[in-house]
Amino acid sequence: MYTDASIFLFLLCCCSFAYGDSAAEQTINKNTFGKNRPINEQDINYKDHQELLLMLSDINRFAKVLEHQLNLTMTRVNNIEHILSKRISDSNNSSGREDMISHSEQNHTAINKKVALTACTEGGELYRNGSLIDFTDIRQLYGIKNINDFKKTRKFTCLSSGLYLLSVYISSFPHGSQYKLLKNNMELGRVQIAPDRDLGTSSWHTGSGFAAAMLNVNDTMSIQAWSSVYIAGSYSCITIVKL
Repeated sequence: MYTDASIFLFLLCCCSFAYGDSAAEQTINKNTFGKNRPINEQDINYKDHQELLLMLSDINRFAKVLEHQLNLTMTRVNNIEHILSKRISDSNNSSGREDMISHSEQNHTAINKKVALTACTEGGELYRNGSLIDFTDIRQLYGIKNINDFKKTRKFTCLSSGLYLLSVYISSFPHGSQYKLLKNNMELGRVQIAPDRDLGTSSWHTGSGFAAAMLNVNDTMSIQAWSSVYIAGSYSCITIVKL
């Protein structure tokens, strides 16, 4: 019986060995790393390496996509900056042109803001020495708003500064008749109308005077009798023009 048991154990061991070989063969993996061979640590490392390479490839593709999008964004930003810069430049140029136009209009307005006055005496009147001659018969008027003050004070008052021309002619007959052209009560010139002595009984004479003056606002110009002057109306006039 002992012999039979020994034989049984021997056969059992042989079967177990054969079964073990068959199970080992069944562990052979048909995989991408090689056909019909067992998986080992090298295979696992190789697989991890391949997955890492695939991941890096995906990252590179993603990076290229991002780079492309960034380039498009920068191009758009540059275009926007160019457009804004052009608009700002156009706006500045437009503003500069408007300033130039405005300045030109101001100069045009200043140039065209002429002042002109022609007025005459209304009738025969005797003016004593030092009296201001009254020109109340307004013949022409342009750009003067204070004409009533001129009539009242007998003085032209400047409201627009600039260079003015004063012209006056006065007809009179007394011997030695004279008058002065004044700026702010200061003499610009003096005109003698009639000679000191006249052999005739009574003879009318006309004396003309001219003066240019730079006037500031509120400066005045006027005509003052010097000696006794009898003035013939409608034959004695004043003209003031802003040049």
